[in-house]
Amino acid sequence: MKRLGLFSMILAAVILAFYMQPVLFPPKLEPKKNQDQQVENQMTTWKYQELKSTGFSTYVGQPIEQLEKDFGKSYDRLASGFGFEIRYYRDAVKQLSFEANVQNGQVEAVKVLKPDIGAIAPFFSGMTMQDLSAITTIYTNFTFDYEDTEVGIELMEEDMNYRPLIAFDNGTFAILFFDQTTGKLFSIAYLSKDSLLKLLPYQVFGEGLPHYSLDDSADWETINRAKERKSANLLNMLREEDQLPIYKQSLMFSVQTRLLLHDFLTKPENILSEERLKEWRTASDTGKTTVKFSLAMNELDQLINKQDIQQATGIFTHPVIDPTFSLLLLYSDPYNHDRFTGEDSSSLGIAFSKENMLVLLQEEKKESSDSSDRQ
Repeated sequence: MKRLGLFSMILAAVILAFYMQPVLFPPKLEPKKNQDQQVENQMTTWKYQELKSTGFSTYVGQPIEQLEKDFGKSYDRLASGFGFEIRYYRDAVKQLSFEANVQNGQVEAVKVLKPDIGAIAPFFSGMTMQDLSAITTIYTNFTFDYEDTEVGIELMEEDMNYRPLIAFDNGTFAILFFDQTTGKLFSIAYLSKDSLLKLLPYQVFGEGLPHYSLDDSADWETINRAKERKSANLLNMLREEDQLPIYKQSLMFSVQTRLLLHDFLTKPENILSEERLKEWRTASDTGKTTVKFSLAMNELDQLINKQDIQQATGIFTHPVIDPTFSLLLLYSDPYNHDRFTGEDSSSLGIAFSKENMLVLLQEEKKESSDSSDRQ
């Protein structure tokens, strides 16, 4: 019995010591890192390979005169309304077509629409992701210094598959646009750090990020109409490259598209729920072009029904600073690509209002066999 009593006492002492240890000797807790610290520590690992600067990447950040010395004067110009000018170039012999964003006499971006092999080397039109992987590693994250701060860029899986980002050793970048159907390269955008951060093609981390400012004194009526024409030309060019018939355009459908855009911008509360209305106001009322907003399909259907447009679909997106750049992003997106490449989407309407864009696609009305038989 004495042994049993002694054993019970020892067992009780062990149990008491086990449960009292956290109280008597609490573990030392690490101070919780705030979100900025976590992002900063995460970004320190975002290193990447830089390719030797070649082709159009060598013109980014340089005076426009250097580019025009090699490719000639632009055949057209367009004020963006956001502090830069878009110049348009083409070379029929080389079948080369591209645009340059020029700000303060300096090239900030070059968008190559019909690539010439020499101008985009080491890339080439029709290359695949496998071809690209043989040249460089495709990275998900990038970190670099911008003015007095460090910023990070993160690519989603979809971005890596259809819009990978490539860095050059002169501090410039290129976004390669791959066709969702064929998996082949169809366009490239060369960008300065400033343009890359302002155009927001990917998720960006950092403080004090740059943004475009809208020029209220600009001739927006002229700018909006010019952007509509240029955007329609681009989409038709892309359809031709996909061996699809070009879109039909009519004055009536264009007017309807503009009216719908005006209706939404005037009274968004008629389309959006209370929560979505808050999101829209956050994106549109800040005076900055740093918050994206798009209409969901049910919202867009509700808007289209206001004009009683049949068999139509579309896209509303904000902000659209550079129409060509935004349309290349949409065209390379798997979900939107199917809309643009549908053989039945025969009518096109595009409306711009400053940084807002509405694209409508309408299927061609076909007479039923019954109605044809009755005639």
